[in-house]
Amino acid sequence: MKSFIIAASFLLLFSGMVSGHTLTSGHSVFEQRENLAVDTLKRKILKAWNSELFWKGDINMENFEKEVLNCRERAAVLVKQQPLKATENKVFADFVELSARRNFVRNQKDRSALPQSFYDLLKVLSINDPLFQNKETREFSNFFNAYVAMLHYRSGKPEPTMYDQSKYALNHLKNEELKTDFVGMNIFSSNNYHMMGAEMVDLIRDVNRLSKDESFKKKVNEQLALYSPIMAGKPVPDFELPDQHGKMMKLSDFKGKAVIIDMWATWCSVCIKEMPYFDAVKKEMKGRKDVVFMTIGWEQTDAIPKWRKFVKEKKLEGIQLISERKKNEADNRDNLEQKLMLHVMPRYIFIDKQGKFVDSYGPYPSKPGFKEMLLKTIAKN
Repeated sequence: MKSFIIAASFLLLFSGMVSGHTLTSGHSVFEQRENLAVDTLKRKILKAWNSELFWKGDINMENFEKEVLNCRERAAVLVKQQPLKATENKVFADFVELSARRNFVRNQKDRSALPQSFYDLLKVLSINDPLFQNKETREFSNFFNAYVAMLHYRSGKPEPTMYDQSKYALNHLKNEELKTDFVGMNIFSSNNYHMMGAEMVDLIRDVNRLSKDESFKKKVNEQLALYSPIMAGKPVPDFELPDQHGKMMKLSDFKGKAVIIDMWATWCSVCIKEMPYFDAVKKEMKGRKDVVFMTIGWEQTDAIPKWRKFVKEKKLEGIQLISERKKNEADNRDNLEQKLMLHVMPRYIFIDKQGKFVDSYGPYPSKPGFKEMLLKTIAKN
């Protein structure tokens, strides 16, 4: 299976910022120069659509459409500069416009007030247009997501999730390589954050049903097998860790209670930013005896003194444990890193009263979903 080429393509639309483009072997110098020229023109087309108005939430429909016409005219002039590639560049410019329209819809409080004509570009654009699928079009993933989003908006649906986009790709993209690249990018780049919840498992079932790439399916199923032990409903493996004073505590000491774990590290700025929100929920739930809030630092051996100092200086209350992170990956096989598949911080783990995962990659405390997941976890018997 070819590498996920699109994963490196996150060029921010309308930013006007460009990255280097290196010559590759396997093509003649003329072909490479031609590709560079095409690529350069596409960047200019992107820049032609770089209007500050598109990023303002208070722009009205009339002013938006006027600015669209101005940008469209500027792009049309650029398209004519390469007669042999005019059709391809026109398709590219149309998808840039679609992205601008998507941004406008996002800022609307009442999307239902938009006329259906606002979405007319969807009638002329096709994600299966070979010109759109040209590998030199490095913005494919951005345009594809804009296309799916606009389909959602037009039919009154909310913003599409990663799962919605992936499922649309599986069902509608005809180019198998692009389909594999796009869906694989979503699965493998998102696993650290959205691990094997019901939606991800459902998506992998669709991959097995709809993909024709056997090596890709094998890779996806290996990922599923790797993370299945921490899926919702699976028993949480017991562990024993010391607190800041050296006292050992086991997870099983709290059997019969819901346990909410905050995995953090002193080197993680987001972790520290989320701490006040986590502490606020702890204080709010202080009177409840059926839930325990456990904070676990994840540090390498030489950073543990720094962790102890942080806990003391910040006067962190409640259960404060430390998990030693080994530099040698082989040494981590039997510790918390392997048991909980620790790869990113912060991490919020919700465990029910039976000692089973409710969500192994739960929402951040600063998000409304945290309180909802907390109450759901406590309510489970």
